[in-house]
Amino acid sequence: LAFLLLIPRKWTASQKAWLIIITALLCRLLLLPLPPSDDINRYLWEGRLLNEGISPYHFAPDSPALDHLAKNDPYHDQINHPYNPAASPPLALYLFSWAIKLSYTPLTIKILIVLADMGSVLFLFKLLHHRRLDLRWSTLYALNPLVLLSFAGHGHFDAIQAFFMLGALVFFDRRRWFWMFLWLGLAVQSKYMAVV
Repeated sequence: LAFLLLIPRKWTASQKAWLIIITALLCRLLLLPLPPSDDINRYLWEGRLLNEGISPYHFAPDSPALDHLAKNDPYHDQINHPYNPAASPPLALYLFSWAIKLSYTPLTIKILIVLADMGSVLFLFKLLHHRRLDLRWSTLYALNPLVLLSFAGHGHFDAIQAFFMLGALVFFDRRRWFWMFLWLGLAVQSKYMAVV
């Protein structure tokens, strides 16, 4: 709140945007070393299964059919609810599978989530600009401690849903219905809660 109040009102929108982006990114980078949520173990495993050509919807992590993969996997033993198959929508699983092609580590998933989260900040800029509101208000999301800890710190993938939802809102404001429904569909395909 102090950051919001201390941004000089006389600054241009560009100056405010750069200050907010740099500060928000630095805060997220500082939190990347925090221990991730145990959910990340599932994201890694399910992404790996997709890359192996196996559907995470058909096999729970503790399925005997996957013993050959689980044996040497560094994250398999830490998967929460290992008796349940995947519950995440397809787009989320594909994003995890693409991310771990770069590196099979929690940090890779966290970086994907931080990129989506920073994309949300940029969409907030677009919403605020279109509604003729001061960009300073984006700090209520960009520097929100809960957002920072949940996404950059713990690596929860709700940031991906938020990114697509904000994209849908940007297109809604512009009355670009095709793009709004497309982005809303992507939000649903990244987390089913977006249906609500």
